[in-house]
Amino acid sequence: SNLSPNFGCQTNKIPREFSMGHDDVGYQQEQRDLLGNKQVEYWFHAKSLGCGWSYPSRTEGWIFMAVMFAVMVAGTVAFSLEMEKYPIEAGVGYGVGTTVWVLVLVGVCYWKGDPRGRQCNGM
Repeated sequence: SNLSPNFGCQTNKIPREFSMGHDDVGYQQEQRDLLGNKQVEYWFHAKSLGCGWSYPSRTEGWIFMAVMFAVMVAGTVAFSLEMEKYPIEAGVGYGVGTTVWVLVLVGVCYWKGDPRGRQCNGM
């Protein structure tokens, strides 16, 4: 009968396009096989739809995000303190600093994130 709990599907595995990356056992096994059966540990999950990465998946990713947040807050405080004396220099410094940290974030995600984040999915 076709009224089984899995509605006629041959497997209960979540299709890759609906998974969030962290629970996709088939993809993890595929990555282990490609790397000589070593477990691959990514710092950031790939987004299931769209391009890029989502939240951190390992402690190292959370530590990196906390450090980045602290540096951005410190930069904002420094910007607000220097704004009255040197408005142009402070604004340029804040813009350059923010741009550099965003590029560092993208670089770390590209280097330590799930490779599927480099592709656009479902768009």
